[in-house]
Amino acid sequence: MYKVFFNMAVAEGHEQPRGWLVIAFLIIIILPLFILTDLLHINSIFSSTFSLLLIAILTWILRPDLLKPSIVSGILVVVLFFLVYKAMQVIFPSAIEYWCMGCNPLGLRISGINIEELLWDFSWGLAGGPMVEAVTGEGLQRR
Repeated sequence: MYKVFFNMAVAEGHEQPRGWLVIAFLIIIILPLFILTDLLHINSIFSSTFSLLLIAILTWILRPDLLKPSIVSGILVVVLFFLVYKAMQVIFPSAIEYWCMGCNPLGLRISGINIEELLWDFSWGLAGGPMVEAVTGEGLQRR
């Protein structure tokens, strides 16, 4: 979303590609989900949010230039999904509660939206926003 919102283009040859990150990202997703959710019985929304935060941190360590795009992507994703959730509440008033049973273990909501969902959306934006550039070694530049 950062690239689209700020009219950025990919700049090739910024850094060496890191294909091994694909495997690392998969391990970072699967291992905490298995340990936290299956073994420790922690709600999967927390386990997956934790995994996504670990991916974002690894990305920032390897590619500090992707910190700003990552954070901005996280904010843009959570704003987009907030608007989608609000629209869903208007069009299908009980759909989110029906669809997401057990997704609100903390019981906290912002404008009727589960805080855990918004935190997951933010963490997905943090990790997913710069993921391609982290793996390919590409940078970002204004068009």
